[in-house]
Amino acid sequence: MNASTRRMAAGAVLVGITLMAVAWTWRTLMAPPAINLALHRGVGERFADEIAQSVGPNGQLVLVTLERGTSPVLDAQFDAFQKRLGKWPGLEVVRTDEVDASKGDKYGPGTGMSARRWQRLAEKHAEVDAIVSFIGTPDPKDLRLTNGAAGSGGKPGLYAVSRSPKELAPLLEAGVLKRAVVPRFTFPAPGPETPRTPEEWFMNRYQVVTPGAVK
Repeated sequence: MNASTRRMAAGAVLVGITLMAVAWTWRTLMAPPAINLALHRGVGERFADEIAQSVGPNGQLVLVTLERGTSPVLDAQFDAFQKRLGKWPGLEVVRTDEVDASKGDKYGPGTGMSARRWQRLAEKHAEVDAIVSFIGTPDPKDLRLTNGAAGSGGKPGLYAVSRSPKELAPLLEAGVLKRAVVPRFTFPAPGPETPRTPEEWFMNRYQVVTPGAVK
């Protein structure tokens, strides 16, 4: 092997080492964290089931979510929801409101819906059957929970994935919130101790709250 060939071989080895180092850095420092896909697919699927059961096989929906790529958890829930919604062709998504979360850290799966956003959507889309929020519910202290208020007792109903069930009671009692998917707070959880399917993961970690019952 002459000097030129040795230099080329050494250069190739150096390039290979550099590429391996870049790949390792991406995987360990920059790649998004792994998530429980089965769990969050279960959330999306059950959310769609609950809306179809409540609204019926026909109706119009407005979806509220974050811009794609903002949250792997929310992307998994949203994708599973949309796929499951295909079981009911009569449920039409008339608008998807994608929230820009780059201006603050308050937005995330199950959190970030403001009273102002809810009231604006409810008034602008008063004819739809449901506003479906993947970013939680508005703070009831910021709403006028009276007859005639947006969503109270009529259309559109609010359906939400919420990070906490603590402040949902006033919204449920006022008729604004129809159903919510929340982290499980009643135990023991139904289903197997070692969940495997999306449905089993949902039952193990989440539950549904409604105006009349907790499922």
